[in-house]
Order: sequence, then C-alpha cells, then structure tokens
Amino acid sequence: MYNSKLIQIFEKLTKPERIGFKKWVASTYANPREDVTQLVEFILSKRAITPATVKKTEAWSAIFPNKTYNETILRYIMSYATQCLEEFLAYHNWKQADIQPATMLTKIYNHRNLNHLATKQLEITQNILNSSPQKDSQYYAQKLDIEIEQYNLLSKNKRYENFNLQEISDTIHHYAIAEILRYACVAQSFRQVSGKTTNFLLLENILMLIQNGNYEQQAVIQIYYLLYLLSNKADDDNFNKLYHLVFKHETAFKEDELKDIFLLTINYCIKQLNTGRRDYAQHAFTLYIHALDKQYLLENGELSRFTFKNIAFIGIKRLQNYKQTEQFIEKYSHYINENYRENAIQFTTATLFYAQKKYTKAMHIFQQVEFADVLWNVDAKILMIKMLFEQKEYETIPYQIKNAKMYIYRSKDIGYFKPIHKKTMRYFDILYKTLNTGKLKKNQIIEVIKQEKDLAEKEWFLQQL
Repeated sequence: MYNSKLIQIFEKLTKPERIGFKKWVASTYANPREDVTQLVEFILSKRAITPATVKKTEAWSAIFPNKTYNETILRYIMSYATQCLEEFLAYHNWKQADIQPATMLTKIYNHRNLNHLATKQLEITQNILNSSPQKDSQYYAQKLDIEIEQYNLLSKNKRYENFNLQEISDTIHHYAIAEILRYACVAQSFRQVSGKTTNFLLLENILMLIQNGNYEQQAVIQIYYLLYLLSNKADDDNFNKLYHLVFKHETAFKEDELKDIFLLTINYCIKQLNTGRRDYAQHAFTLYIHALDKQYLLENGELSRFTFKNIAFIGIKRLQNYKQTEQFIEKYSHYINENYRENAIQFTTATLFYAQKKYTKAMHIFQQVEFADVLWNVDAKILMIKMLFEQKEYETIPYQIKNAKMYIYRSKDIGYFKPIHKKTMRYFDILYKTLNTGKLKKNQIIEVIKQEKDLAEKEWFLQQL
C-alpha cells in the first residue's frame, strides 16, 4: 500500500490540503462511498506515512472490522480514493486563483443567455484581473479569455457594433510574444548544454517589432527580450537594464517563473565571470541571495548543495568577502537536504579557511572528511596540495600529487572534468620540479602557462612561480 499511487500523492499534500481533503471526502456530493471516507480517515490518522503504518491489512480492518481481508475489494476502494483525491486537487488548485472561477461563471452566464448577469460578472472578473499585481504571460492569457467573453456578449444579435477586436488582437500578441521569448531563452540555455537547437518561426519578426519601439510598457516582454539578447551577445547596457527590470517588476511574476528569470540572469553573470569580468561577481551574489531570501531557488523547501557551493565560492573566490560568506553558510545551510548538509558545510567552510590562510583548520577538515561528491573530493585534494606549496611543506607534496592522480584516474563520474584535473596535476608536477631551478627556467614555464586556455588554477601557478 505504501508504494501505491494514492499514498504517493497523499504524501505531497500540504497540511491545509489534508484538512481540505478530509472535508471533501466527507461530502456525499464529492464522495458517495463510506468505505473511501474510512480509508482516508485511516491514512489521516497516521502521524508519519511509512510501510509499517499503512499496511493493507490494517487499512482493511479500519474499514471492515469484522470481515475477512479481501485484496481485490481493497484495491477497488483505493482506486476510488485515488480518483477522489485527484478530483479534490483539480478543484482545490482551480479554486485558488479567483480569476478562474470568475471567468468560468461569466462563460456559463453567456452560454445560457443570461446577458444581464454575464455583463455584471464580466465587470467583476475584469476587476479581479486588474487588481492582481501579476502581469506575466498568464495575465495576458487570462485577459484574452475575458476579452473573448466580452466579444461574445457584444456580438449577440448585433451586426454593427464597436466590438473589442483590437483588444483581442493586442492581447493575443502580448501573450504569444511573451511566451515565445520566454521559451526561446530556455531553449538557448538548453542548447549551450546539449547542442540541440529549437526553431521559433516568429522569433525574428518579434525581435524586429521590439527593436522598433513596440511593447516598451510590457515588462514581461522587455525582460525576456533582454535575456534573449544577452544569451547571444554580452552587453553591459542590456544587462544593467535587465538587472533593474528584474527587481522593479518582481511582483509581476509567479514564483516558478521568477526562478527561471533569476537563474537565467545569474547564469549570464557566471558566464561573464568565466571570461574574467570580476565586476559581475557582486551582481551574481546579490541575485543569488535575493532569490534565496524569496525562496525562488528552493525545490520542495530544499536548496541544492551545488547551488549552495556555487554561491559560497563566489563570495570566497570572486568577492573575497569572507565575513559575508561565513554568514551565508550559517544562514542558508539548513535548507540543504540533511543527507548532504554536513558535507556541504564542511566543504565550503574548509574552502573559506583556505582562503583566509587558516591552513591548519582547512587541512583538518579535508583530512577527516570523505565527501559524497567525487568532484568535491578532487577539489579537496587540489586545495591540500596548494596549501602544502604555500606553506613550503615540500616533503609530502609528491605523495599528495600521486594520491590525487590515482583518485582522478579511478573516478568514472567526472566527465569532461577529468582532462582538466589531469592538466592541473601535470602542472603541480612541473611546479614541484622548478623548486631548485633558476629564474630563466621559471620564466620559460611562466610563458607556457600564460598560453594555456583551460588550466583551472592558472593565476595560482603564475603567482607561485
């Protein structure tokens, strides 16, 4: 029973939804079956849903205390209960948006020729939409529904009327342009990872329309337009416009869309950082922290350990703002899944200690902890070698390099990072061999390193030489 569809859905219900579902199954209109009500009450009575607490035999006893267990009948009851739960979720989520019931009621009145009621309901629906702060693409989709009902009402038995066809046309274009630009941005991001392209047949025309000064007042269109431009070509002016608009019109979007907008904006900052534009570090850090405070970056209340590490590294390596990074680790680490939380705290804290030249503390963590992520273990080994060089503890460096090389060689899950880390190890070897060489030899190596395009620790090696 624990692995059933019913329990899988039930476990995802929030506390208010569980209360609502209890009322739903108690209604004979929504659920005429008493056995379904008893099954739901049995599930709701459990503090924790586990294989031990929701056994089929116990569920049967709760429904039929004096009957012999029948697997087939219980399956039927569970199937009805699942259908009931799905209907509740559909209704509950539909009801959450005031505009949807209001629009539906307008359509019903219109369809039944209750024109006077339809006119009043249409006005109510328009007021609900206009009072909403959200002005994203879905706003235009909802507005289109209302404009169509307005047209249906106006066009009844009238051949020549000042119909709202222009409003319908404008709204269709606003919605389509916003959505095409949105998914063009997503497609651009996907293409950079997968190499697969997506064709948007109207995209070029849309770009030309916006370039000619159209849709300047539609924030959703302007934001995705700028994101699309930046995905193709770096431009400081366009980024500054985007950065301003994202914060100014934040309330115009729902959380799931804000997550995409913030991540796309952050990714642009990261790309600029990777080309040497250090001035984008503060922008990236600010966007990350703001999105965290608003919980846009959380999935089911959890923060990815990789996102956590990326933010910490921007604070440590790019901004060298150690106090703010320490505060970040302390404040946001509790959002990480508990299975990875301690690892993430230890890894970022040790990296912070290294940056602060608190080598003893950093080494202590790296020597004591085996990280769940292979790449984190590689990074830890690299930092250990760097600390030995920086402290001039040369005796153990060959052993540490050999150990790291073997670990990289044996690791199968590091993909394209393997040749990058192999190159780092090769240059650790070269650096160690220059300890007793003259200035001329070192200068030759410096020139070689300067020509390297994908040496991860290039600045560090140059500094050491």
